[in-house]
Amino acid sequence: RFLIDSVVDSVVGCAEQADDGVQLRQLSALAAAVTTQSCEVHGNSCVLAVSTCFKVYRDSKSQINQRQANQNLSQMLSTITQRMELSSADMSRRSVTLEGGAREGTQKFVHSDLQQMAPAELQNDFMKSYMSQMVDKV
Repeated sequence: RFLIDSVVDSVVGCAEQADDGVQLRQLSALAAAVTTQSCEVHGNSCVLAVSTCFKVYRDSKSQINQRQANQNLSQMLSTITQRMELSSADMSRRSVTLEGGAREGTQKFVHSDLQQMAPAELQNDFMKSYMSQMVDKV
């Protein structure tokens, strides 16, 4: 467990506060955690941050907080998608190197189905799957 996971848990724990100011600061903290370049949020902490923003958007009485949650969700999902695309491009580059540098007697790297998908199709499938999971959880 990383320190950023504990930070995200602590910020999400403030969700019980109905105060609009607390919600706004919570949204800002989660957006900063997910979109920062120096420390990336992954796995359950990422899902927790996004779902918390979604819940604030859905449940908040404040239109300012709803608007901020909507903007933060867009920013977070955009950042996550960009990182996914960069990671995919990096894996493709590595596979080309492995295929080109394979010696006799060694196995060549085999592309997975995900690597063969067009980036737009991969992004679209990811977003559909992710949003379906979010709706199911909520």
